[in-house]
Amino acid sequence: MAYQDPFEIANECLAFAVRRASRLVTNHYDRHLAELGLRSTQFTILNALAALEEVTLSELAAQLETERTTLTRNLKPMEARHWLVKRRGRDRRSQLVSLSPEGRRILAAAVDGWQEAQARLIARLGRGTYRRLIEELGQLEHACTLETTSE
Repeated sequence: MAYQDPFEIANECLAFAVRRASRLVTNHYDRHLAELGLRSTQFTILNALAALEEVTLSELAAQLETERTTLTRNLKPMEARHWLVKRRGRDRRSQLVSLSPEGRRILAAAVDGWQEAQARLIARLGRGTYRRLIEELGQLEHACTLETTSE
């Protein structure tokens, strides 16, 4: 096996760069949502539920590109805070999840913090860089999707 300089790997590895950027971006949004006791991962779930209305846990996990077990773990504190409602689906093994009135209220309250976080990052990046980054991340998602479907 050929030797690869670990610093070169760290500087060239797309997974490392995306994970590092993801943690920093997540922390940025978390700071803007913290006064509501909300994390950006929870905001994302609430927003997805607002868009999808009532869905199975499997459908929600697929929409969010996350493992169902990870989603279940993230939903527990949200359910404890009465932000969502779960009920059995037609198939007794499936569960349906939707926003509760309290979940809709917290999501509406969180939009201001999200907008502030979004505006600050766009201002720092510049609108052109922001648009290109969104487009290029979409291309990265597509490339990864192609790889998983062709394996």
